[in-house]
Amino acid sequence: MVTVCCTTYNHESYIRQCLEGFVMQKTNFHFEAIVHDDASTDGTVAIIQEYAQKYPDIIKPIYETENQYSKKDGSLARIMNKHMHGKYVAMCEGDDYWTDPLKLQKQVDFLEQNLNYVFCCHRYKIYDENQRVFRKEYGYDYYEKNNNLPIDSALFLKVWVTQYCTSLFRKELYLKAYGVLNHDGFSARDVYVYYYLLKYGKGLSLNDSMAVYRWHNGGVAGCITLKQKRKVAYDIYIPLYRQHTSDNCLREKAINSLLKYMQQCNMPLKQKWRLLMEGFSLSKSFIEQIKLSTSFILPIGIFNWLYRFSEIKRNHKNLLVQ
Repeated sequence: MVTVCCTTYNHESYIRQCLEGFVMQKTNFHFEAIVHDDASTDGTVAIIQEYAQKYPDIIKPIYETENQYSKKDGSLARIMNKHMHGKYVAMCEGDDYWTDPLKLQKQVDFLEQNLNYVFCCHRYKIYDENQRVFRKEYGYDYYEKNNNLPIDSALFLKVWVTQYCTSLFRKELYLKAYGVLNHDGFSARDVYVYYYLLKYGKGLSLNDSMAVYRWHNGGVAGCITLKQKRKVAYDIYIPLYRQHTSDNCLREKAINSLLKYMQQCNMPLKQKWRLLMEGFSLSKSFIEQIKLSTSFILPIGIFNWLYRFSEIKRNHKNLLVQ
């Protein structure tokens, strides 16, 4: 019924807590956890072996001798997709963990009863390893009282209300979305998966906190600076919008990511000029948004000139095509 996909690398300090979250699940259906170790060099493998021997019906390990993620060729995603046997697919990386033994049961029950939803996620907590404190999840103020939260593309692009460790997908649609995004030249990172999945229907976030997403120096979220985060967002949303130019919500997200990247980064004027031109090519409304920004010291007249120049270039290209 459910395949849990867990990727891990050098998670010796965290993987035991992650695996405990799997084996404690109480369900009226069969589930398995595919635990993929990507050639760890610490004690992660020994812990996985311990749980695989103790819970052979649940923990199904894959041990790599060569790191797959570093190849950057999609091999890790292809390996995991090949081992998805269930009707549903759940995700949890080796440094995150589940806290509710009924998590999978609640999510499967919802998707079985609501066929128009493509995935079911839930609330979570963020654990800041450096500060040793729990923090509220992103988008917590979007939940009203005890209500669940429907997720469409507009909300997804407005606020990040979920994490991979909270999500249960319909496998057929997950693989379909993966095939399309892969064809479009994108990786299987979570933003792209959710964006393409939401083209097939809505998602729902249960108003139950049932997982912990961990910030730590060895993880992506815990070790990059704000400047780097702005660059990551820019690298994600600009190419995505160029593939989906009719999506107005995505256009605004792309423009905002470009603006925030420019505001945060102390870059050479030549590079900032190039980004400005890219913004004008994305949307005519970019000039209005740039006028509202207070972080740029160049006169508005220059931006108006840049906009007119970009229009001339665009019209010239159109004439050549005709």
